[in-house]
Amino acid sequence: MADVGHVLGSRYALVEMVGQGGMATIYRGRDTKLGRDVAIKVLRGEYGSDASFLARFQREAQAAAQLNHPNVVAVFDYGQDPVGPYIVMELVTGGDLAGALRERGPLPPTVATSLGQQIADALHAAHARGIVHRDIKPSNVLLSTGGRVKVADFGIAQAFTDAQLTMTGVTMGSVHYFSPEQAKGEPVTSASDIYSAGLVLYEMLTGQRAYSGGTAAEVAMARLSGRIPSPVEQRPDVPAALDAIVRWCLQPDPRARPAAADLASALGRFLADPYGSSSYPAVSQPTPATRAAATTRTGTATRSGPRSPTPPTGHRQAVPVSDPGGGGRLGWAAILLGLFVLVVAGVLLFLALLSDVGRPAPTTGPATPTPTATPRPTQLAVPRFVGLPVTTAIALADQLGLDLDEERRQTDEAAPGTVIDQRPAPGTMVSPGRTVSLIIAQQADTAIVPDVRGDTEAAARTRIVEAGLVPSGRFRAYDPEIAEGRVVRTDPRAGAEVAARTTVALYVSRGPRPTPQPTPEPTPVLVGRFLCLDVAQARAGLEEVDLVIESVDPPPPESDDSWLVRDQDPPAGSEVPPGTSVRLWVTDPAEPCNG
Repeated sequence: MADVGHVLGSRYALVEMVGQGGMATIYRGRDTKLGRDVAIKVLRGEYGSDASFLARFQREAQAAAQLNHPNVVAVFDYGQDPVGPYIVMELVTGGDLAGALRERGPLPPTVATSLGQQIADALHAAHARGIVHRDIKPSNVLLSTGGRVKVADFGIAQAFTDAQLTMTGVTMGSVHYFSPEQAKGEPVTSASDIYSAGLVLYEMLTGQRAYSGGTAAEVAMARLSGRIPSPVEQRPDVPAALDAIVRWCLQPDPRARPAAADLASALGRFLADPYGSSSYPAVSQPTPATRAAATTRTGTATRSGPRSPTPPTGHRQAVPVSDPGGGGRLGWAAILLGLFVLVVAGVLLFLALLSDVGRPAPTTGPATPTPTATPRPTQLAVPRFVGLPVTTAIALADQLGLDLDEERRQTDEAAPGTVIDQRPAPGTMVSPGRTVSLIIAQQADTAIVPDVRGDTEAAARTRIVEAGLVPSGRFRAYDPEIAEGRVVRTDPRAGAEVAARTTVALYVSRGPRPTPQPTPEPTPVLVGRFLCLDVAQARAGLEEVDLVIESVDPPPPESDDSWLVRDQDPPAGSEVPPGTSVRLWVTDPAEPCNG
């Protein structure tokens, strides 16, 4: 595990640890180059020694970095370090769905639906690029402070599975959110993500997991029993349509499940009319018989309802079990007869109404009671508008009796016309007629980063300004082709479409990386003969050949340089490197010197 303060790739400083799992440790980090806070996931060091895994990890990180969607955690960078491979991501500060469910329990149906729709939108964006998440679970659903869902870890599970790593304590995908095909070890497709998303939606509505067991194996195998979990069994007030959507996702046959786009559309239709009591018949508490029957149905809602999650044309559905007694023909005959009776009754009713035109209203007798509309609640939970198209948000607010105050804001983080923020927050209890403020995304001005490779720094800055961008930091980099002082590259890269007035960093060449040269051996010098010379003469002779006196022994009184040298080390005639120190032994000049 990396220590706080460690810097990865000479760029990302680890500020604090915010989470730890079997595969990796998550840190809040600081991008020292761009001056922004990021999330950094550092994988266990063992993965860094597996070349096959590293290649897959790099490929999946690159694919995930191409997912530019408001409901997907953005991937900024990846790399390797002695502490382990790492991936740098967008920092989301609102916690995760798992923590929210622990704190709040089951969510209001409209809130759960809004979160589920955003998860489906994220999956649709990934599946369109051929990316299967494989590990959808509440802890991978992050919540931004603005209420937006951000799905994390796209691609990482794929890298682990492909590399077939079997390290102790590491299990890919939580067993509580496995699809049946995952539990059986079969190939995992986008339909597996839909099953996992259905389990997450079930948990948001009921506050508990759909499957449980004493061991991980029991939990994994429970979904192979054929029984389709139904939220209404645990929470009878779950709307029938929403219960049907969840059961649609939890079909055992992957081909019978919706695509991510179909799931998002069905949840969006429910959000547009969350009351809808006339469109969806009430769902009674399931009996053992209805639970058994659920295993042979696709779990779609009433076909007459505008929010029915019935798959669109071309989506393969589970085939209902036929009557073994051969009653299929009798059934169709009964249906046709019923339709005929309804048509005849309709014609008779029309003629009866026509014959009453112009008649005076009766003045006696009790008044005919008129149906009353379903009463609206005195308090309601503000739905999640963030992520909805503004037209859908208006329809939803009108249905709930809420007023809207709209404000437009330029951004490139969401599609134009999409709600990006709201006040009050989703789930807040308010009275009908309350005004909800919405911030609507408006297309931001964009600019293309010019290709300034090979330009002088001054020329590059001028072209960046002319493109509507802002030149910022200057960094030096070795380059074997670009001359020193010329621009090597930019960050963001050349050709990238970015928001206008985005800062662009310049990397200026330092020329080719110098090749280290061996240090030349110094030319040795010859030590002279200093016997019977005074210290002053010996010092001068030594300095002339770049040698120095190390010591004089015994030290002459008051540093008297007139004392005579009686011995030396190294001896005269020795070859030594320049700068070598020479030690002298001296005697009083009054005494005879035998040199």
